Amino acid sequence: MATRCMVGVASCIALISVFGGYIFPLSSPSKAAEKFHPSERMRAWMYSEYGEPKDVLQLRTVPRPLAGPKEVIVKVKATSVNAGDVHLITGKPYIIRLMAGLSPSGVVGYDLAGVVFEIGENVTELAVGDGVYGQAREFGGIGDSGFAEFAVVPVENLVRKPDSISFEEAASVPVAGATAFEALHNDLNVTALDKRVLINGASGGVGTYSVQIAKALGAQHVTAVCSGPKADISRNLGADAVIDYNKRDFTVLEQGEDLYDAIADLVTNHPLSHIKRILTDKGRFVSMSKKPMGNWFGIFAHMFNILYAHTTGPQSFGMCMSLPKRENLLALNELVEKGKVRPVIDRKYSFLEIPDALEYLQEGHASGKVVVSMTGKGK
Repeated sequence: MATRCMVGVASCIALISVFGGYIFPLSSPSKAAEKFHPSERMRAWMYSEYGEPKDVLQLRTVPRPLAGPKEVIVKVKATSVNAGDVHLITGKPYIIRLMAGLSPSGVVGYDLAGVVFEIGENVTELAVGDGVYGQAREFGGIGDSGFAEFAVVPVENLVRKPDSISFEEAASVPVAGATAFEALHNDLNVTALDKRVLINGASGGVGTYSVQIAKALGAQHVTAVCSGPKADISRNLGADAVIDYNKRDFTVLEQGEDLYDAIADLVTNHPLSHIKRILTDKGRFVSMSKKPMGNWFGIFAHMFNILYAHTTGPQSFGMCMSLPKRENLLALNELVEKGKVRPVIDRKYSFLEIPDALEYLQEGHASGKVVVSMTGKGK
């Protein structure tokens, strides 16, 4: 296996929190925007204290950022909301407050799609007017957010938007799509040799991408686990079988069912001992859990359980450590261009409705991605 799916002690220390499939690195904040236009202003959603999005997010008018070397200014056309945004705004689990700061940075919103408005020095990959999408700078400051009219973005975080998808669809790709790609391609190393792959939590933002990417990588049979009403979504995305979790425990195989070669878990609702019994001897498992597992030490217990499972048997257990990687976004963009992966949008909100979009995401019922259009009406 090219890249073995595993969690070591060093990884557990350096990459400490998994939420919505996204891992926030225990590291210094990324370099924030440093230059601002002396007179031009823009609107941006910001917060200065932790709390529920509707209580603490404020729409403010702030200076428009200027592009530095190897940076571009993107005029944002669309963004999308992620579980990671909610965790940063609420500061829960509390370990996030140690990583992001006891006083919030004030900006949030990683996904973005738009048009290149300005380029900085040494930028040759893109030109003004190009349609692009990608991920805003992590732990940045004013100007480093997709929840704003303009954003300054490192050029390496962007790719050109295919003509075949809208800005709203493009904005749904970066975090959720790249997380799914990291898990299925890099961690589980899914290939055409895999006879059976299972996605637990297949109908959400990361889940809908996971089903498609597993099929695009050649998996012979993909099983999607979701609620009954969402079964058709998974089938339309290429799932060969769908298990309704309200009717059946997927960790109990029915007569004649084969073991799974790989399992991607976005829910963490079954003991790993039960997962072990449905994996082949060389089976692989990766957690992309979207459950917060408590506000204090649940994540550490989850890491320990995975490390224990990994070291007490022949199977491979790990956590998806999804950090921004240009190669992942480029590979994902190629799949989108070829029509092998398509964004699934559950609801669309307007820019003024971003707190509502986050609130809906928190309810946990989205089928696909929740996106925000900078123009037009939502829903």
